[in-house]
Amino acid sequence: MSSTKHLVERFRRSSAPVAAGSVDAEEIKRRKSTVVLEQRRPSVVKQANSFQERLSAPFRSSRLKSESKGDNIAGSVVSSRVSLFDLFCALPNELIAQILCELPLADISTFRLTARSCHHLVSNSESAVVRYWERHKLSGSQKSLFPPPAPSQAKLHYLWGLKRRGIIADKLAVLLTDFVAHEILIIRGKRKRKQFQPMWERMHGKMIPLLLVLTQFLERYRASLLEKCLQDWPPNHGFEILPLGDSTLLPNERTLMADYDPELLVQCHSMYTFMVQAFGRQLRPPTYASPVERALRGWSAQPPTRHEFATVLVLGGIPAIKDIMSNKTYSERRRAFGLFVSGISPRESTRWREHWEKLDTGMSLDRVPALRVVLPPVHSFWIEVAKRVLLEKEIVKDVEEIKSIREFLSDLVEYDILNPMPAAARQAGATAAEAEDEEPEAGEEQDGDE
Repeated sequence: MSSTKHLVERFRRSSAPVAAGSVDAEEIKRRKSTVVLEQRRPSVVKQANSFQERLSAPFRSSRLKSESKGDNIAGSVVSSRVSLFDLFCALPNELIAQILCELPLADISTFRLTARSCHHLVSNSESAVVRYWERHKLSGSQKSLFPPPAPSQAKLHYLWGLKRRGIIADKLAVLLTDFVAHEILIIRGKRKRKQFQPMWERMHGKMIPLLLVLTQFLERYRASLLEKCLQDWPPNHGFEILPLGDSTLLPNERTLMADYDPELLVQCHSMYTFMVQAFGRQLRPPTYASPVERALRGWSAQPPTRHEFATVLVLGGIPAIKDIMSNKTYSERRRAFGLFVSGISPRESTRWREHWEKLDTGMSLDRVPALRVVLPPVHSFWIEVAKRVLLEKEIVKDVEEIKSIREFLSDLVEYDILNPMPAAARQAGATAAEAEDEEPEAGEEQDGDE
C-alpha cells in the first residue's frame, strides 16, 4: 500500500506545473532534452524488425510472383531439392548410367553413400559404368594385368581395386625414389634436391608400372598358395606358418611368370631385387652405428628373420611393404613389421579378422584358424625362377648379363649413379630450380596488380 502511494505521489509531482522559482532554468532545460531524446530513440527490437522486413521483402515478393504464375515445383529451398532429386530418379536407367559414367570414382562412391535410393541407382548401373571405363579410360596394361570381369558380374569393386593398387604403387614408388636420393645418391640441401627433381620424377614414373606387375604376381601367387594349403591340410589343425618342407605345396612360379612379356620380366626382376634390398635395409639399423648409439636411439631390436620376412612379402605383398616403409623412424618400422607378423595369427592377436580383411584374399575368414601356410625361402623366391625363365627364353645368354641394381638405377635416372651427375642433367635441374625460384607467388602477383 505504501508503494502505491509513493508511485501516485511521484506521478502527481511530475505532472504538476512547475511553480515559479521552485526549479532553476537549467533543471528545466535538462528535463526537456531528456524527453526529446527519449522520443527520438527507437527500441532495438523495432530496429531489428524493420531490418528483417527490408531484407526479406525481395524474397517475399519473388515467392508471391512464382505462386501467382502457378509454379507447383517448390516454394522453398528444401522442397526444390527434393523435387530435383525426384526428377533425377525418374530418368531412364540408360541416362542415369551415362551420367554416372562421366563422374570420377570418388564422386560415385560419395553419391552411393548418400541414401538408400542413391545406392540402388548406383547398383543398377554398375555393369554399364565398368564397361564404359573398360572401353574409354583403362589402359592396355591395366586390362592385361587385371582382366575385367564378365558384363553380368561387373561390379564397381573392380574399378576401386584398380584405383587402390595404383595409389599403393605410386606411394611405394615415392618411398623407393626417396630412398635412392637420400641413402644411395645422398642428395642433401634444398638446392641439390631441386636440381635432382627432374631425375626424381623420371625414376618415379618408371617404377610405377613395374610395381603394378609385381603387385599382380604377388596377388596371384598368394591366392594359389592359400588354395593349395586349404586343400592339403585337414581342418582340425590350428593356424600355423611353416618354413618350406614340401615344395609340391608351393605354386608354380614358372607358370605365373610365363604370362609376362620377356623384356618386361627383365625389368621386373631388377625392380624386385632392388625393392627387397631396400625394404630389408629399412628394417635394420645402420652398420656404422656403435653399440652406444644403438642403445641411445633404441635400435636394440634384432633384424627380422627370413621366415618373418617371407611372411610379410608373400602374405602382405606390396601393400604391406608400403605401409611398413611409410614409417619415418627405424623403431616405428620395426614395430609395424612385428604387428603385421603377429596380427595375422589367431593365436597371437584377437583382431586377426581385421588384418585378414585388409589383405583382401577372397578367402572365407572362418577357415583362417585352421590354416597352415607353407612359405617359400625368401632368398630364392622369384629371383632364381626368374633367372631360369630368362635363360630358357634366351632373353639373356648368361646370368651375368642381367642388370645389377647399380645398372638398373642408372637406367632409371639416365646416368651412372656412381659417377657425378653429368653437366647436362645438372644444368637442366638448375634451370628448373631457377625457374621455380623466379616464379612469383600468388600473393606477390596480387600485390603487384594492386
